[in-house]
Amino acid sequence: MRSIAVIVLGAACIGQGGTATTVGVEQSDPNATFLPTSEREEATSSLPPFEVLIEQVDPIYGYGDYSAYPYSKVPWGLVTAAEIACMRDQGWPVEPIGDTGISWLAIPFEQNEAAQVGFARCVAGLSIPEYGVESGVEVENIYTFWVDVLKPCLEAEGYDIPDPPSVDSFVENYPDVEWVPWRYVSNTSSELEARCPQSPHDYGAGLGP
Repeated sequence: MRSIAVIVLGAACIGQGGTATTVGVEQSDPNATFLPTSEREEATSSLPPFEVLIEQVDPIYGYGDYSAYPYSKVPWGLVTAAEIACMRDQGWPVEPIGDTGISWLAIPFEQNEAAQVGFARCVAGLSIPEYGVESGVEVENIYTFWVDVLKPCLEAEGYDIPDPPSVDSFVENYPDVEWVPWRYVSNTSSELEARCPQSPHDYGAGLGP
């Protein structure tokens, strides 16, 4: 399952130059990018939400078509590689982070919105299936990863992560769950993201222990 950032400023699309930009998770987009807390609060955008934006742009085709996949089976590593290739071909200097992350660190903040539009065109052209609620087993796997791996990792970094809800409650309410470990992290960085992957798909794939 792909993961979308805890604090999402447009799926995988908020980049900035000169300060730490990391990638993250959610329920689903490992490309989601974070700003430090202070800059998140100051950042404004004239663009609509990302899921609306990709419906308004002209898609860029030629980098793959993933419409035949169910959401839970999408090969996110290949999708990420296609997104990076598409962005670079437009002139945006994005870089990979692990197999499923994208760093926007080299993109100047003032070019953020133009880069978001470019990224939306790339995503739209890939015809990625819409996010769907995962099976109970898959959601339990996410819960187990967050409880057994992500929570202890973030606590070792000095963050206070509250106790999780019961697994039954988590599965019943997913993806609209309040308890998401990265929601309690005040400052993100690419280094922290690398040490404590938010997605079980990144764990053991070049990120994390």
